[in-house]
This record gives sequence, structure tokens and C-alpha cells, in this order.
Amino acid sequence: LALGNRQHCHDKDVIVLQGGPGDSLYVLLAGVVKITMTTENGTNTTLATRQRGDLIGEVALFDGRPRAATVTAVGEVAALKVSQASFRDFAKRHPAAASTIMKSIVSKIRESDERLAHRSRQAPERLALVLYNLALASTDREPDGSVVIPQVTQGDIARLADAGVATAERFFKTCREQGVLATGYRQLTIRDMSMLEHMATGG
Repeated sequence: LALGNRQHCHDKDVIVLQGGPGDSLYVLLAGVVKITMTTENGTNTTLATRQRGDLIGEVALFDGRPRAATVTAVGEVAALKVSQASFRDFAKRHPAAASTIMKSIVSKIRESDERLAHRSRQAPERLALVLYNLALASTDREPDGSVVIPQVTQGDIARLADAGVATAERFFKTCREQGVLATGYRQLTIRDMSMLEHMATGG
């Protein structure tokens, strides 16, 4: 944490702006962010989501080019901002760090390819897939094995999946009735991961 400055962002705050200077990276400490890109014809496309423990903006530290996408907070977000100079100094002292970052970049390129297939899915599948991925990354477990996804709402999931509000409401209603999940104040609890995976893969 001594590497950078801690920042707190509110829902819909822009953390990184497409076209902006790539002079820092962010380490997500809490919350979820949505990564989007505006094409030349003005179309806004969702590329991915990131959450606690993920890095944002690391590519720019290697290629020196402007930001390729916009990163927006979905709900409350805490992040550590690390300047390019601080990161380079850290990488010199810890060479393994640069290797880890490069692995992260490669992984995200693969995820971007998978995202192309994601866009062709129906809304319920996209909603289920977003939930499933967030649940896989969550370390918050209840005694019965249920997975807790903190600091997110049904509206947040709808936005992350590019789904309409009415569609998301129907999806969550069905999931509650089938015992797949439970909803609470800014928290979702996955009760049946197997069923959620089944829904996410269109099985």
C-alpha cells in the first residue's frame, strides 16, 4: 500500500478515461468496476468487469499509449493508485512483479476474445455469467458454503451484463424462486453455484 495513494470512488465515478494519459495503474481494493470502450461510430461496448485484487491500467505502463478504455465504478469502490515512476522503481527492486503483470495482460487478452462470444448470448445467460464470474472471484463464504458477493446490487449486475432493468428483475425473481441466490442490502448470496453455472452456460 505504500506504493501509491488510496482513493475512494462512488457509483458511476470514472476512474480511467478512454484516451487519457496512461501514467498510472490501479489496484482494486474493494468493489466492482466496469470497463467500456467507445468505438469510432460512437457505440459504447462493455469489455469486462474487474473486482477486488485486480489491476486496472497496467497495459499503459508498458506501451506508453493513451488509455484504450474507460473504467467506471459500479457501486462504491476503493483503489490504490500507483504512478508509473513508483511502479518502475518497484519493478526494478522486484523483477518478478513485471512478469506477474505481463501474465495479467495476457490473461485479459484471452478474456477479451471470450467477451466477443459473450455478446451473442441472451440476456439471462449474460446475467448468470456475470454473477458466476463474480462468485468465483469472491473469497467471502458462509458456513453452509454459500458464496457472498458484497457491495453489488441487482442494478449493478444488470449494467455489467448490458441487460435491461425489467429483464434483470425477472431473472433475479426466477433465481430466488429456484433457490439459486438470495438478495440483501448491497449484497448477493449464491446458494447454488452448480445451477448458476448451468444457467451461465445455457445448459
